Amino acid sequence: MAGGYPEAVGLDPRNRRTWFSNYLRTVTQRDITELTGARRADQLPKLLRLLAARTGQELIRTHIRADAGLSRVTTDDYLGFLVMTYLIGLIPAWSKNLTTDTDGGGGACCPSGSRSPAASSVGLAGR
Repeated sequence: MAGGYPEAVGLDPRNRRTWFSNYLRTVTQRDITELTGARRADQLPKLLRLLAARTGQELIRTHIRADAGLSRVTTDDYLGFLVMTYLIGLIPAWSKNLTTDTDGGGGACCPSGSRSPAASSVGLAGR
């Protein structure tokens, strides 16, 4: 059983991976640039791979920034863009203390539809 976008469902595995790779490229390179004016959109696939490697783990933004080589503002903006396009979802940190500030850490990142072939095409599934 396979799911996904109707255009990709009937494709053989190789063409399906290609379709989803092209989809991710279109969203990260064209759509986000057109919607937001992002100037370093070429960094989005790298950021997405870094997030995929941390799926289900605490999201420590300072580590992501350092590994991606992006500024704090750019990293935060790009995380927002990836959430806006449903490529990732951010799960808030849980704390008994409702006043705890988790900026710069806490929470977790998960790929949206992490079982989808789009997720697996950049290493998101099965992490």
